[in-house]
Amino acid sequence: MRRVWHYCFIGTAIIFLLQAIPYVGIFLMIVGAPFWSVILINLGFGLMAIEEWKDGSRWMVLIPMVWFGGYFAAAGISHWKVHSLNAAIHESNANKTIAFDRTKEDILIVPSPMDSFIGSPLTAQALVSGRGLDQAYQVTQPNGQIQEVSLRRSNCPSGVNVQNGIITSQPIDRDSGAGGRMMFAKGLCQYTSFTAPSRPSIRIRPKPPAKQQKVLVEIHAQDIEVEAPGGKALILKSGSAAPLSWFPTPILGCGLNSGAPSWDCFAFFKKESLYDPVVDLTPNGPDDVVAQALGLPKISIRERYPDAAWR
Repeated sequence: MRRVWHYCFIGTAIIFLLQAIPYVGIFLMIVGAPFWSVILINLGFGLMAIEEWKDGSRWMVLIPMVWFGGYFAAAGISHWKVHSLNAAIHESNANKTIAFDRTKEDILIVPSPMDSFIGSPLTAQALVSGRGLDQAYQVTQPNGQIQEVSLRRSNCPSGVNVQNGIITSQPIDRDSGAGGRMMFAKGLCQYTSFTAPSRPSIRIRPKPPAKQQKVLVEIHAQDIEVEAPGGKALILKSGSAAPLSWFPTPILGCGLNSGAPSWDCFAFFKKESLYDPVVDLTPNGPDDVVAQALGLPKISIRERYPDAAWR
């Protein structure tokens, strides 16, 4: 019986070697060649099981069984590691609270220089749009100016207003879910200005995130310091992770490393998108753990302003 599974692996090797040649690799990268290995390798192992079983060499069926079974076991360990990280964050943050009076105090976020490179950085906008605050403040990078983000129901422009390269106001929108069309709340806008808080402020200082790139799971861990005006301070744990997908996704290819610069080749298993882990339906993203410590419930703009006309 003529075997076809050999050609899947031979084709994978040839395509990978061609990608190592920069001028050829650029074209192959454009057409998604690094992802072809997902189809070719899994198809190769699948055909190996079928063809060798029919041909009588049934011991070779063990090879695809090891491939798919071993990968599924690795994916299970990967997701278990995410759950363990989740539980550790949840346990560490339990019973850590600071009293916050929104009628007398403000919140000032002092981000780390690397905070914008993590999966979901803590921002004043997130607290205003999803936690019921009328305004919140944050120190901008790298100039160190204090920026106020607030919601307004009056003097809102019809569109986005930009001054000196900064969006000073923009309409509140949401995805309508119908054809991707955005809907806007009439009379509501998010306003941004360089204004320091006039009231005592709870200072939130996210520490530089620590990234752990491992074979089974990619982890972004971050400590967040919360300090009350009276001096009370606590450290909150936050994290996000990307486990292996449940189906084998081997990525083989080459691409431009603009940092070196150089043409580098790579081989890895694709992971799921970086996301904020959830334990007992309690998210562990930066804004979630801070809101939990300050007693800020999650509330959407539409829930806060049910009478706003969406168009």
